[in-house]
Amino acid sequence: MAVNPPTFGDLLRQYRLRAGLTQEELSERAGLSVRGISDLERNLKLRPRKETVGLLEDALGLAANERALIEASRYANRSRRARQRCLS
Repeated sequence: MAVNPPTFGDLLRQYRLRAGLTQEELSERAGLSVRGISDLERNLKLRPRKETVGLLEDALGLAANERALIEASRYANRSRRARQRCLS
């Protein structure tokens, strides 16, 4: 059985917690709504806009390799959702 890579939401939550931020604090830093961040972390929104990702990356102070990983997860989520639909 294949192991799924972390989702965008998984990575976002991991990076936020590592930075010691609440969702509210991250929303203030990034200029995004708390609800939007919550929806992303819960994988209710699987493919955030590129601009949103950039705001989050800057607010979290992510390194280049972390930015690449979280950006790649946007596309992995798309494939995962398609697979889930096929299996339903």
